[in-house]
Amino acid sequence: MLMTSNLKYKLAQYALWHHIRTIIQNSIDIAQLTAEEAHQLASALDANELADAIGVLKPKAHVNQFGQIILGAPQKPQAMQEVTNTYKNNPNYESFEKLLKAFLNININAQVGPIKEYRFIKVTYRSSVTWKSTTDYLRCSPSFFHQPRYDFILFESTVGPLFAKLLFVFTLQEKQDIALPLALILPYDGKITSAKRNRDQNLGLYRVRHQSRPQIIHLGSIIRGAVVFPSFDDDYDGFVFDVVDTDMFTRVKGFWSTL
Repeated sequence: MLMTSNLKYKLAQYALWHHIRTIIQNSIDIAQLTAEEAHQLASALDANELADAIGVLKPKAHVNQFGQIILGAPQKPQAMQEVTNTYKNNPNYESFEKLLKAFLNININAQVGPIKEYRFIKVTYRSSVTWKSTTDYLRCSPSFFHQPRYDFILFESTVGPLFAKLLFVFTLQEKQDIALPLALILPYDGKITSAKRNRDQNLGLYRVRHQSRPQIIHLGSIIRGAVVFPSFDDDYDGFVFDVVDTDMFTRVKGFWSTL
């Protein structure tokens, strides 16, 4: 009976400290605490009990983190020729090399470093409504559960925020320890006719239209993820799903006011 009670006590104690360790780790991840702040948090607890949990008190280092962007699902590094050969049957990639070199402002005959593709993006942004940090998980993959999936983003362009479809997310190795995070996108910045805009406004729908030419952007210009579904009346048009959350609803409402 004593052994049973002691075992139950040990299990309860283990569960309690496991729960505390989880809370600390979540606090580190969400608040992005420094190692010193994490140890200060732990000092309020029994140091002996948490001595074996010192590993979780260290903030996780994301090798593929670039500001508010974290990249995942990495593919093996490829040369430019390998990338163009892989996507040679897709018209969106026909001018990939030319666009990239123009973006980098280098000669068309110059060589670029290894290209490493990523098929998952984690975007953290501050909600314009709650001012709390929010995270979107985006895919840019030719085979996600055996189906192609290319999510949409809202990014900051030279003319203001624009919606776009992700086509290819990658880093370009410039030096041994320096990687440039970029993306090939299809921007939805086409002109919408007044007839369509008036009809859509009556229905409460915000229409966007893509242009035929993709472009390269720095991943740091991504504001957040987005959902755009086909309009079904025009292959180039789509509707923004603005009720996905309050932040997107507020942003789209602001776009209406600028039309």
